[in-house]
Amino acid sequence: TAHLLWDPDRDERKLVNEFVEGYYGTASAPHILKALEVGERAVTAPGVPPMDCYHTNVVQWISKDAARVAIGEMELAQAAAVKSGGPYARRVRIAKMAWDHAKILNWATWGFGDGRAAAIEKWKKGIDDFGVRAHRETKSTQLLKDYLKSFQ
Repeated sequence: TAHLLWDPDRDERKLVNEFVEGYYGTASAPHILKALEVGERAVTAPGVPPMDCYHTNVVQWISKDAARVAIGEMELAQAAAVKSGGPYARRVRIAKMAWDHAKILNWATWGFGDGRAAAIEKWKKGIDDFGVRAHRETKSTQLLKDYLKSFQ
């Protein structure tokens, strides 16, 4: 977006595509872009309430169908990134964690079957792997620890 400040006539979508391809890799980019598009379309659909910054769950903004498409695209992005090698797998995995969290919170609502416990453990491993130390908009490590216990 800084490029748009320098030159507001630049094509916003082209800049986003350029960033996503460069940061997540060309193999993962189409899937990341599709997940972003699905998420954006879901939260801007007519009748969807405005999203605030202090929510605990996205279920009121993201429908089951939109969530399943976006999560599927993120899984495809991760597979493509792993195959590509380099820094991309780690970057995609970090980006995917937000969707993984939403999936865990809305497992039954979004129609996922067995496997929630394994998904929780994989998500928690990501928290450890990436050195996450706080939850939400705090610096409290205890708040994160308490939140993680709520999944046991």
